[in-house]
Amino acid sequence: MLKKVFSQLDKNFEKYIMAVLLAVLVFLVSYDVIMRYVFNNGQAFVQEASRYTMLFIIFFGISYGVKYSAHLRMDMIMQVFPKTKPLLNIIGDAAMIVFGLLLIVFGWTKVQELVVSGQASAILKFPKWVLYFGMWFGWLLAMLRFFQKYFLKIYRFAHGIKEEEVDDTGII
Repeated sequence: MLKKVFSQLDKNFEKYIMAVLLAVLVFLVSYDVIMRYVFNNGQAFVQEASRYTMLFIIFFGISYGVKYSAHLRMDMIMQVFPKTKPLLNIIGDAAMIVFGLLLIVFGWTKVQELVVSGQASAILKFPKWVLYFGMWFGWLLAMLRFFQKYFLKIYRFAHGIKEEEVDDTGII
């Protein structure tokens, strides 16, 4: 039972979080449109809340993109020289890992600074450290997904499992 729950979370965690956040975003924007155009009374807090909601969707989307190898890449060189594709994929992933690890380290420092300073957003008075924590957590999750992806690739290679035998989630 617990294994099934963890398996579902592993497969769908980012998707569930992004779906909930997208529903919140749709509600907020719809509310703002109705208030502005039907009641002629826009609410400033809605714009700030929807902006933060969109940022959290982006932060979780980074991890989702890593999991499914869905990030944009400049693949012109790969099309012209197809034999370079594996090497260029490794170089691109390595660059993303270095960038992500730097964001995790410096992001955590920024979160700590904002917790100490107590800065808040202009309208909602929402603690700014929460927004930066979302960025930090999104990149942490993305790096965990990178390491998970490469661990699975190494595992499959060591056990002779071909890519055709793997389902669409990349899970064995």
